[in-house]
Formats: sequence, structure tokens, C-alpha cells
Amino acid sequence: MAHGKGQILLDSQSVPVTVRCGKCGSDALDVPDRTDDSCIVTCTACNTAVGKWGDIKVKAVQHVQEAVGKEFKDGLRKAFEGDEYITIE
Repeated sequence: MAHGKGQILLDSQSVPVTVRCGKCGSDALDVPDRTDDSCIVTCTACNTAVGKWGDIKVKAVQHVQEAVGKEFKDGLRKAFEGDEYITIE
């Protein structure tokens, strides 16, 4: 799992997720070089602790899963639009 300025790349099938500070909205985050799940990520703009690296990764994965699930469902609805036998809820 790679990371850069406010972004997390979840795996080789990378989906960039921008992480922002909840206080000031900046994506300028300081992620320690020797990262483990308990490392604290801080905002370099306002010096606020954004959270633990492990918690941020979990939230990023959840966000991607929700977004992909919605897109998939919307695509299915469109594909079967007008079909009298199939309804996508």
C-alpha cells in the first residue's frame, strides 16, 4: 500500500483516495516513513492529528467499497432498464 500527498493507493489495482484534514480540509498530511497501523498522521497545514494510519486505511477502503458498489448498482439498473422481468432495487 503506497501513500503520497493525502492519497492512499490501496493495492496494485490502485484506486487513489484523497484524505483531507477534518479541521482545515488540507490534503497536506504527514505520514511517517516507517508506517504501521498505530502511527499518527498529522496535517502539516494546521498541525492537527488526523488519526491513526490503520483507521485511515480502513475508512479509505470502506469509502471505495461504497462508491464502487453504488456505481455497479447504477450500471445494472441502466443495463436492465425497461426489462419487465428484472428489477434492480
